Amino acid sequence: SRKLEAGVTAQARLLPARAAQPTAVDAKLDKWANAEWAPFRVDDARQGRVAVAWAPGNLTIVFDVTDASPLLNRGGNPNLLFKSGDCLEIGLSSAAPEAARADGRPILGDKRLLVAVVQDGQGGEKPVVMLYEPVSDRKDRVPGTFHSPVSTHTFDHVAPFPAAVAFQRRPGGYVLEVQLNTQQLGLGELQVGRRLRADFGALFSDAGGSRVIAKALWADDSPELSVTEDVPTESKIRPPKWGWLVLR
Repeated sequence: SRKLEAGVTAQARLLPARAAQPTAVDAKLDKWANAEWAPFRVDDARQGRVAVAWAPGNLTIVFDVTDASPLLNRGGNPNLLFKSGDCLEIGLSSAAPEAARADGRPILGDKRLLVAVVQDGQGGEKPVVMLYEPVSDRKDRVPGTFHSPVSTHTFDHVAPFPAAVAFQRRPGGYVLEVQLNTQQLGLGELQVGRRLRADFGALFSDAGGSRVIAKALWADDSPELSVTEDVPTESKIRPPKWGWLVLR
């Protein structure tokens, strides 16, 4: 059931996020029984759904994904998580809902987060969250540049982002839950009725978890999503193609 909000065009994708008391981040789906889900899909074997809950100081996002090689990412350079294997993708913007983007380019407040599970170097594994901000006003920003033989794309800030992450694999898939501090994201305190530009999805690896071979997002259906052999193109975000996260 999709009800349009004031100021949202008829063709826009909407995902309601329910208000909820903060709970343990445990990747268990029972507490999400009443959530509204948004789908993303490459094909029958690679698809998923996402739901979001919020409290004044955080966003909690859960992904339920079908994947024959679940949560495999060889890691290496953390800036290149989007090349090295399975990731969950979160697009969020703290910019005003009506903010214009000249030529579709990202503006201050637009950001991409990638969540993956990589080897920890001690025979185990660990979750990692990376934040990519094309335009940033952080005092401690760390620029990141992505090159290929044909182009270069630069972000004002690319760095690890602190977050609570839990995951559970199952045969043919996995559940991953992540909780983000909204102050650290620049979103401030959340309130009922707020609208945020947002998108969610997954990057799917080959069977060995060594490289990305497909990507699906809930809202953005750009042809660039099919590109898997050009790092600058794969690093980019397209906020005008995102949907709306509506806080209920």
